[in-house]
Amino acid sequence: MTDKSDQLIIADVKSCLRQIALELHAAAEGANHAADGIPSREASWGPVQQMYTRLAEATRLVEQFKTQINDAIEHGRHRSP
Repeated sequence: MTDKSDQLIIADVKSCLRQIALELHAAAEGANHAADGIPSREASWGPVQQMYTRLAEATRLVEQFKTQINDAIEHGRHRSP
């Protein structure tokens, strides 16, 4: 891997981590809003759905992140010294 490809991998990893952080933040906000709306089902259901959706997206991004890291490690192993 060249320095440029290393930089691209690092940028991709940083971007993925930031996306995960944003999704988890949105999920936390949804959970807080849902807690504020309890015991009203109407007031809490929308935020609960937001929380579920954002957690699902965060989970998808974590799986993508794992793949990126595994690929980077594998490419690093094949890099010539």
